[in-house]
Amino acid sequence: SSSSSSSSSSSSSSSSSSSSRSSSSSSSSSSSSKSSSSSSRTRISSSSSSSRSSSISSSSPSSSSSSSASGTANSCTYVVLNEWATGFNAAIYIKNNRTTAVNGWSVNWAYTGSDRVTSFWSAKITGSNPYSAINETYNGNIAPGQTVQFGFLGTKTRGVAAQVPKVTGAICN
Repeated sequence: SSSSSSSSSSSSSSSSSSSSRSSSSSSSSSSSSKSSSSSSRTRISSSSSSSRSSSISSSSPSSSSSSSASGTANSCTYVVLNEWATGFNAAIYIKNNRTTAVNGWSVNWAYTGSDRVTSFWSAKITGSNPYSAINETYNGNIAPGQTVQFGFLGTKTRGVAAQVPKVTGAICN
């Protein structure tokens, strides 16, 4: 990830593949420049069936939670990279913690409030809450130990923090 606030998330989500990092880095940069007056808080949410959560060391406040079944399971992490009065920039990181490659993935998430996705990159997103995302042709294969990410912009209620929903899907187990 290239935004300064997202660099703190890399310690939790491990390293991204080069192609994934560069494809979303230009999008993150352009969306960050649109929100130069916004706060630089990074918030990360993950839910785990084993009640495992981790925190990110950062100069900004953050929280973390990943969907995974065990220590060797894949993980799916939702990260709020930036937010401003009525919008946010977020990403979902999918890490392959297994010893075999992943060939194709899909994830789901839903907001409980008024947050909505308005645009996205590096995935095909369908739905209007709940949402589903599937890989693009160039990021469907995830080698062991590697992470892919996709990002999106969204709207939220003024004065309310962007939500950090649980990410689900077969890949998250």
